[in-house]
Amino acid sequence: MSRHTCESLKKAFGAALREARTARGLSQEELALRGDFDRTYISLLELGKRMPTIGVVKDLGAALNTAPGQLVARALALEAACAGGSSTTQHRLAPAQAESGQAAPTQCAPARPAGAVGPQGRE
Repeated sequence: MSRHTCESLKKAFGAALREARTARGLSQEELALRGDFDRTYISLLELGKRMPTIGVVKDLGAALNTAPGQLVARALALEAACAGGSSTTQHRLAPAQAESGQAAPTQCAPARPAGAVGPQGRE
């Protein structure tokens, strides 16, 4: 697996995780408590800075009350949708559809430069 593919897959998994978490109305802290994770680890996953092990994906699925395969399938779909983008592509989430519990499609957008201030402070 090339470095670009690995980086884009980490970002895609992070976007899929954030979609699943927000669709269920959970904060990063609430998800961390449910899965016995540190809140900062959830943040690092969602930012695409860490790649989870299969055991972590299993535990995240349990904490989100979803099949781990659904998280992986969504991540692969997001990664494929952005495959034509550059290595600086990140996944920005559209608002979740609260009524159905299904997250809205994710769109790809250029990443902020390193050190840029985002909605949650420095990245």
